[in-house]
Amino acid sequence: MERGSSLQATARLSDSKAKVAAIRERARQAHTAKTPAWEVATQLADETETVIVEFFRDMLDGLNPADRRLVEQNTAVVKMGGFGRGEMAPYSDVDLLFLYRGTIDTMLTDALGSVVRNCWDAGIKLGHSVQNLRDAVRLARTDITFATSAIEARLLCGDAQLLNDFRQLFRRKVVDRNLQAFTESCIETRNIERKKFGGTVSQVQPNIKRSPGGLRDLHLMRWIGFARYQVSQVDDLDKVWALAEDDVRLLVEARDFLTRIRCELHFQAGGPQDVLTREEQLRLADAMGYEGRPGLKPVECFMRDYFRYASAIDDLAERLASMDRPRAISARIAERFLPNRTEDIFILSGDQIDVQADHHARLCSDLSLQVSLFALSARTGIDPSPTLLRDIAESHPEDPDEISPETAEEFLSILTCTGAIESTLRKMYKAGVLEAIIPEMSRARGLLEFNEYHKYTVDEHSLIAVGAVEAFHEEPSLLGQVYGEVKRKHLLHLAMLLHDLGKGFEEDHCLVGGQIAAAVAERLHLKESHGDRLVFLVEKHLVMSHLAFRRNINDINEILPFTRDVGSLDMLRMLYVLTAADITAVGPGTWNEWKGGLLAELYERSMLLLSGIRHDVEFHERLNQLRQRVRQYVSGSAVLSATLPGDQWVSTTMDTLPDHFLSSNNVEQVVDDLKQIAALQPKDSLIDWSADPINGTVLYRIVTHDSLAQGCFSKMAGVMAAMGLEIVSAEICTTSDGIVVDKFRVVDPEHPQGTPQVRLGEIKRVIRQVLAGERTVKSLFQTRRSKSDSSLVGPATSPRIVFDNNSSETCTIIDVFARNRLGLLYAITGALFDLGLSVQLAKISTYGEKAVDVFYVTCENGNQLTDADQLRHVAEELRQRIEDI
Repeated sequence: MERGSSLQATARLSDSKAKVAAIRERARQAHTAKTPAWEVATQLADETETVIVEFFRDMLDGLNPADRRLVEQNTAVVKMGGFGRGEMAPYSDVDLLFLYRGTIDTMLTDALGSVVRNCWDAGIKLGHSVQNLRDAVRLARTDITFATSAIEARLLCGDAQLLNDFRQLFRRKVVDRNLQAFTESCIETRNIERKKFGGTVSQVQPNIKRSPGGLRDLHLMRWIGFARYQVSQVDDLDKVWALAEDDVRLLVEARDFLTRIRCELHFQAGGPQDVLTREEQLRLADAMGYEGRPGLKPVECFMRDYFRYASAIDDLAERLASMDRPRAISARIAERFLPNRTEDIFILSGDQIDVQADHHARLCSDLSLQVSLFALSARTGIDPSPTLLRDIAESHPEDPDEISPETAEEFLSILTCTGAIESTLRKMYKAGVLEAIIPEMSRARGLLEFNEYHKYTVDEHSLIAVGAVEAFHEEPSLLGQVYGEVKRKHLLHLAMLLHDLGKGFEEDHCLVGGQIAAAVAERLHLKESHGDRLVFLVEKHLVMSHLAFRRNINDINEILPFTRDVGSLDMLRMLYVLTAADITAVGPGTWNEWKGGLLAELYERSMLLLSGIRHDVEFHERLNQLRQRVRQYVSGSAVLSATLPGDQWVSTTMDTLPDHFLSSNNVEQVVDDLKQIAALQPKDSLIDWSADPINGTVLYRIVTHDSLAQGCFSKMAGVMAAMGLEIVSAEICTTSDGIVVDKFRVVDPEHPQGTPQVRLGEIKRVIRQVLAGERTVKSLFQTRRSKSDSSLVGPATSPRIVFDNNSSETCTIIDVFARNRLGLLYAITGALFDLGLSVQLAKISTYGEKAVDVFYVTCENGNQLTDADQLRHVAEELRQRIEDI
């Protein structure tokens, strides 16, 4: 009998698994056949319900008659959450409440436990709770997650009256007893979740369910509707006048769009997956038939639709949450005991600005009054009332009117309210007023630049960048000082807002942005000189980062054309601050001390030139002063004097060091290099490292003889890549008497808080082994794999090789633009070595999946590469090596 029962149980389990698999397969087929997403979600819920009911009935059939009656009359199996709504993603959890009367005994525990086990064994992932009636109500009063799930409570099987009793008690004791506290708890819980999952709609890899504008915001609207208006369907919110009919229609569209994406993610992953990764964006854009448009890839068109729907959900959820919400106690006190202030047609009371009733209609149709409203908000720090913002948002015409000089001046005044600019612009953007002032903003709405570098959409990045600029006024750093010295901050803030609006076109976005800036300058009635400055800032907003991160800023000849182009100290200040804010706004961690140091150094060198100092005199004088300070430093230290061969040796050795090497180091660094050169023995190599905790980098230095350093740069690039390190810059120096001093500054992504001593020592040991020929780079690649390659998505692009013989008098600059991957730098440097080119300086930059590597090279005779055939051959060889990786 036992064997027979076991076989029956195994057969039932196998049958249940097959049923669950068949349910998902039918849902997949319906999904593939383009069945509306909500129908697929409902089908999944309904068919899953039948399996669980079967398990419950099987449990009842196994009980004796008395126990069966006891369970049937005192137990209810209740669908909760999404399962209760009748909406399921293919692999989402099934939320159940096993509700019972009285006290639970062993029989009931075992009976309900068998249902739970059967669900799990069949492949149904449960989120369940077992509660008696009183405890369930008590739990709902203390656990908002359980309470919001209980809003969707529906009977699956069992005693219907028991569920009805729970619903009545839940309504009376949890919701109605303190309605405001309940809705505030729902809103606050969702706000915490929103911050945890990105804090903004406009992130490039959102969580479909939990990120701002996701399905969870639709759930929030259901919770608020249930509590305040006694309706629990988003579709019914227009019937109780909570939302307009068009709003509800848009929400239903958005719900179906997001639900379809979520189902697709689950089916593709074969499990719960709610993150819309870059890989999935590409796949979904293709699967859903999106086509590209001029300047936009299919995936960017797809994501633009996503952001449109997510933004609509986000805005409407925020609007619904703010309706009938009590104002802060301080505001109510102020309103009661202090007189309201009136400015023109506006009323300032407590914590919000409203409009006099007889001017409400005029405000909604008059752009100039709307700008005045937001200017008043920026000056006072008081927000317009949510109802007023909603009415303004619903009233904007499709074709913006011309702007009067007075309205333009009022708008520009907002851009002078440092500390309130970003927040005010965001409110204007949500209300549609910012697009009425700057129509070009509409194209940037939800515009995704599909790469690994930017973390936000173009519109969100622009607004964050404005906030980054005005935040500099609180910094005691050089950036804060320079920002404080900017004379026309409104132009800087406006340029920051406009700087990326040229994206999404086929042409260079900087040039298109300049055209947009010119049109905005005319629309805002700017003086011609101010308009010219605005256009310059937008067109040139990448120039400073290009110079700082991809050129040798120690060579004044390279920055001379830049300073001549900039022309004035005030323009330099604005461009410096704008560049720093632009990088900061790309995403968390993009701005760091290393980049800040390079940019600050370029700014300070440019300041010198713009101050009227002759560059050639200044450069050579600086080198002479450095040499003199080194000699004084050495002669003033008995220890150094005893360590180094003598004053004459110091002077002679410094004369052998190239100018670019001296100009990029301070006195202490040069002295330290001299000590290493002096200690170097024949046929020996010295390797050391120094960590810089301020900018999170480690500097590795190799001192050896040129006869031993063949292919040193290429080998080091290979070692660093194989060890998981990223080279951010390299300085290659060979003295005129054959001593090599190569320096590689790296970051260690695996240890962002600081590389452990053990790992630093291991890297040094591996470098020594490779230089000595005891290990090969190839063997290192075979045993160590980069963690970054798996995240690279998108179609491969051909590498681009650009030569520059104008920026440097002595070197040919080779810019290599390629897809970042394991061994890229090793392949490039290996090719340069095999081609007989000597690398004098390298700057390595990574922008997500894109690498921009810059090399200052000379031929074997020490000259630039000028022969056209030779340049063509170098380009072909580099391209081939990169494509072979």
